[in-house]
Amino acid sequence: MAPEAHRDPTCAAPPSVRVLPFALGTFQTNCYVVALERPQEPGAALPSEPGAPGRTAPDVPPGSARTAAEPAAHASGPRRQGERSSDASADSIRGSPCWIVDVGEHPEAMLDAVERLGLRPEAIVLTHAHCDHIAGLDRARRRWPSLPVIAHAAERGFCSDPQLNLSAFIDVPVSVSEPTRWLHGGETLELGGARFRVLHTPGHSPGGITLVHDPGRPDRPPLALVGDTLFAGSIGRIDFPTSDPEAMRRSLHDVILPLPDRTVVWPGHGPSTTIGAERRGNPYLASGRVRDDRSRSGDAEQ
Repeated sequence: MAPEAHRDPTCAAPPSVRVLPFALGTFQTNCYVVALERPQEPGAALPSEPGAPGRTAPDVPPGSARTAAEPAAHASGPRRQGERSSDASADSIRGSPCWIVDVGEHPEAMLDAVERLGLRPEAIVLTHAHCDHIAGLDRARRRWPSLPVIAHAAERGFCSDPQLNLSAFIDVPVSVSEPTRWLHGGETLELGGARFRVLHTPGHSPGGITLVHDPGRPDRPPLALVGDTLFAGSIGRIDFPTSDPEAMRRSLHDVILPLPDRTVVWPGHGPSTTIGAERRGNPYLASGRVRDDRSRSGDAEQ
């Protein structure tokens, strides 16, 4: 899980984390490839391609979706399912170690990109085990059979149980193999020397996690992969059988919102955003509460 960081001795800066989003499947679930960029030469321009995934999730209220208020130059990637990043941008991560974060339905575009870029997957990390985030898991495992799959222990059994992963409610049962390693929150995971804190953020689901990376550099904002806990202008549903509205309130207000305002948020659906943008403008987070109308959405997921 902690390979040596790939460093160019001629460059002063350490490698940086790069996030490539892919919107996959019926629910346009954002799944991510997290890789390391090679250090830039002093004064070199950073990639500037915006990183918002394909289209707004169906459960985000109309007019509320927006791109990140502070787009992260280090967090760019394909905008739509299967769209490639530019050659120059891709060259900065070619051959690096990577994680795959969530594997949705029809994941071939994402898996093909990993192979095309010569990336070296070290793990699959699940933000949670609802069907739209795990449907392609076994396809990824067929390509990399020895790859560990990591999830929170509160969702043991979800991957293989259509009732728990909610696929039984949309008439497309999903049953995939179970993770190989279980988290409890509070761990630190490493990718090539880049550290990610694991925050347990239940509410939408009991084992939801948020992965937080702080590069410790003023020119690089922190990033958070939040699953379906927080969206641009919305939050995840809290009316599923294993949802918990009070746990969601604590996760949002006590765990996620204390992150720095400039933290770039990579959600499970819809465009990227920042903590500051959501603190100022997300109508579901007003007055320290979680609006309960998030439980009255007609959508099958999110």
